[in-house]
Amino acid sequence: MALLLYYLLESKITINNQRSKVLVGKREFLVEVAQTTAEKERGLVGKEYLGENQGMLFIYKQPQQVTFWMKDMLIPIDIIWIKGSRIIAFEENLPPDNGERLYRSPEKIDYVLEIKAGEIIKRRIRVGEKIFKQ
Repeated sequence: MALLLYYLLESKITINNQRSKVLVGKREFLVEVAQTTAEKERGLVGKEYLGENQGMLFIYKQPQQVTFWMKDMLIPIDIIWIKGSRIIAFEENLPPDNGERLYRSPEKIDYVLEIKAGEIIKRRIRVGEKIFKQ
């Protein structure tokens, strides 16, 4: 029963076929990977559920400053800005809206990790921590 429930919850975040594990320090997240422009534009839009150890990893081929918004999102999230393999900043408890608020990386980044709202505090994630992609 627990395995079936896990499978059902897991399937609700299926965005593409690319999945990966990301370690934030020793905390593991199972993430969907957004690499193409279309995957990045879609992101987690339309998703009704995101588990505590789930998220989306946005990969940029060249370091760049990026801007995110919460337009058409159904759930609140935390955003983690990553340069190289270290967290440089984050945004917490971002509520869905109509796109009126923009969230810009503080400098050029290589990755962005979106996770369930409140996980940064709950898991005591800190600026400077290392990120490992498996």
